[in-house]
Amino acid sequence: MSSYVVTNSGPLITLSKLGLLDLLWTVYGRTLLLSRAVQIEVVEQGQAGEHPDAPLVSLAIARSRLQVESVIIQPSWPGANGLHQGEIESIQLALNYRADLILLDEKRARDVARLQGLTVKGTVGVIVQAYRDGVIRLAEVRAIFDAIKARGDIWISPDLLEDVWRELSRSPR
Repeated sequence: MSSYVVTNSGPLITLSKLGLLDLLWTVYGRTLLLSRAVQIEVVEQGQAGEHPDAPLVSLAIARSRLQVESVIIQPSWPGANGLHQGEIESIQLALNYRADLILLDEKRARDVARLQGLTVKGTVGVIVQAYRDGVIRLAEVRAIFDAIKARGDIWISPDLLEDVWRELSRSPR
């Protein structure tokens, strides 16, 4: 049986901004799925806004590292109201494909996905997995976390980064 990983916009944008988009394929070893709404948000709106991460994601789609899927939305599940279109489509796509993992950064969307029985990670989880898999060293994790905190265009809690850092630095892979 095939296994699938679905990604929402947050991890794509953040990892692209950090120059780490390739971590997705290095860690998960497969093409990742994204919904059409996520493609519109990240690539089309991103290019219109001249965001430098948009062409990187567009190239990943062209190289078939990201596969865009249309989604028929059937959000009869609790909590769907109030989520963004990309989040709804990402969760529905993960449900449709019985995905092994969905990548979401927004807390509310993560909570809704978990209520649907999905396994969820975010950008920080991808970085931690890369470290645990030996793809990056602990010092690189520290540098990545510092880069995230130094940027005004990445919205990951510094407290979360420090909590994860403390856990990683005191326990072996």
